[in-house]
Amino acid sequence: MEESQVKGVSLLSILTVLEKLFGEDTVEAILREIPADKAEKLSRSILLASSWYPIRLYQALHLAAQKVTGQGPELSEKIGYLTCKEDFTGIYKVYFRIATVNFIFKQGAAMFGRYYKNGKAQVIKTQDKSVHLVYHVVGGFDYSLWRDILGGTRALLELTGSKLVELKVLSGGDDGDREMEVLLCWE
Repeated sequence: MEESQVKGVSLLSILTVLEKLFGEDTVEAILREIPADKAEKLSRSILLASSWYPIRLYQALHLAAQKVTGQGPELSEKIGYLTCKEDFTGIYKVYFRIATVNFIFKQGAAMFGRYYKNGKAQVIKTQDKSVHLVYHVVGGFDYSLWRDILGGTRALLELTGSKLVELKVLSGGDDGDREMEVLLCWE
């Protein structure tokens, strides 16, 4: 089965967020929890933001972080939320304040493939205060990685200044699924 790939910037961002949440010692413990053949590829001195890496490295970081911190998949959602906020601050902040939510999600759908090789996000329908999305990947996603995507989705909405009312998974988003369909409503 073909496996998705993730951009190096995502791996660097998760390491930054984990360090902010738990400190350098915990990040080192997380990296020790990952099999050596994967952990050596996660060195900040080796990772290149613009390169593609196997999704299993991103997954390994999530699972090791959950194990070391004693948290479950809710940590992955928090990581997705915080990495998205981390990636879209600074110059983008003004952009998010003036753009409409529906515009952001249409642009975000186009950007999804820049972070996940062979991945795509498709806007099915937009209404005044809701958007119906489907995220597609080629393989290698588990429940935790889908939670990461949900966290990032929520962060994108909040960056516009809108308040989340509902983020509902309509289908998919479990271990081995190649897609996740969501409905996002705001006020």
